[in-house]
Amino acid sequence: MVYLERWLKRVIPQLVAAIFIPIIEVLILSLLIVLVLGPAITQVSDWLADGIMAALNFNAIIGGAIYCAIFPVLVIFGLHWPLIPIIVNDLAVHGYSMLNAFSSVLMMGIAGGVFAVTLKTHQKKLKQIGFGATISQLCGVGEPAIYGVLLKYKRVFYMVTLANIFGGALAGALHLLNYGFSGGLVGFASFINPKVGIDQNFYNYLISHGLTFLVAFILTWLVGFNDKMKPSDQTV
Repeated sequence: MVYLERWLKRVIPQLVAAIFIPIIEVLILSLLIVLVLGPAITQVSDWLADGIMAALNFNAIIGGAIYCAIFPVLVIFGLHWPLIPIIVNDLAVHGYSMLNAFSSVLMMGIAGGVFAVTLKTHQKKLKQIGFGATISQLCGVGEPAIYGVLLKYKRVFYMVTLANIFGGALAGALHLLNYGFSGGLVGFASFINPKVGIDQNFYNYLISHGLTFLVAFILTWLVGFNDKMKPSDQTV
């Protein structure tokens, strides 16, 4: 859009630029997104979803580690959406979803890292952002934590990723299953087997989620963050 606008400003008279440039930009970019970028991104998303499912079918430990490591990155680029129908289909056909269990585990990794930043920082604004993002992530919404903290402090992102690799591998080893469409801390009931009630799967939920949160918290606290770090959106 930047390059298109620069070119339009050179060829369209300034007298009518304010009216015609936005209209032309919307028309051209909308067509580009619908006809070129949209299909391309959809195809890439499908390939990623197929690759993740292939890894899970090959080995749940490896697949879980890969999924939990890359899912936050997929969210940033909007490439995670093709995974949602797979989760819905698993729940509808089998009554449970391992993929959604991994999604829940990585939420705890993100929450643990952001919570460590929240407690460690002396910056009032960052503390407020981190506290709200931690609560939001525990409730299953990750964008505030990802965009508000992780992308601004890359080392925190790396520590959270390491914790999520651990959590995904652990969840895969425990064969953790999710019986609903919710996750994180508030979605604990989705890990209770509807046929038999609380069984080993629920205890595996407590183990995997608690340890992932703890590992992310410790890594971030020890090496992931300090107040001397400059956020990526601040001029040094």
